[in-house]
Amino acid sequence: MHRTRFLVDTDIIINYLKGGRKAKDFLMGIIDDRIAGFFSVITEAELLSGARNADDESAIYSILDCMEGIEVERNIAVTAGRLRQKYYAVYRTELPDAIIAATASEYDLVLATANEKHFNMFEGLEAEYIKEL
Repeated sequence: MHRTRFLVDTDIIINYLKGGRKAKDFLMGIIDDRIAGFFSVITEAELLSGARNADDESAIYSILDCMEGIEVERNIAVTAGRLRQKYYAVYRTELPDAIIAATASEYDLVLATANEKHFNMFEGLEAEYIKEL
């Protein structure tokens, strides 16, 4: 059986931690092992930078531990640099977003994100937009 493989963006986990229903429904698919979940170490850094205390960190890792982390390898760095170079002038693409997009591309993953504005310009990037109402 083929499971869809998703790279989970930071905002999905933040929405889940804030009680977002759509984010919870999506992440339950990963927790229940119905879909394969991955995260970039950039997402881990972004999440930890917003943690206020040990309880926040524990909640973050309760989700991340259900997924496989992906390091920023040289091929991802090169692709991210090229993506940022291509899109920065028009879209003001931030480096973390370029790294996330490059990771999804290099690993042939569907990007799960709530932030269409940050990712819809990347040609060839398959994304599923999971927005809270």
